[in-house]
Amino acid sequence: MQRDIRPVRLRLELISDYLSSDEKVLLKRYGESSSGDRITREVLIPSDMTLHALHYALQKLFGWQNSHLRQFNLPEEVYQKLTQGTVKGWSDLVGVLFQPPV
Repeated sequence: MQRDIRPVRLRLELISDYLSSDEKVLLKRYGESSSGDRITREVLIPSDMTLHALHYALQKLFGWQNSHLRQFNLPEEVYQKLTQGTVKGWSDLVGVLFQPPV
């Protein structure tokens, strides 16, 4: 069975209203931020990418070193459709614990 794998465009934006003026200067200089209060990244990922692998892509995109918590939320009906309510469906969605990015 051949899977229909398509590119998915994501626009990711981190916003902080609590940065000092010095932190905003650093964000402009090193975070490629025009305003100093947000960082935006746009990326194409394959539609079959697991959330576990997406976590590692986000780490690289924002220059993190695996020190940030992550949380992904889906509406219940979307979650059920993607997982068919099974543990196997869930593991296919998020990847197996400690699975390296594909």
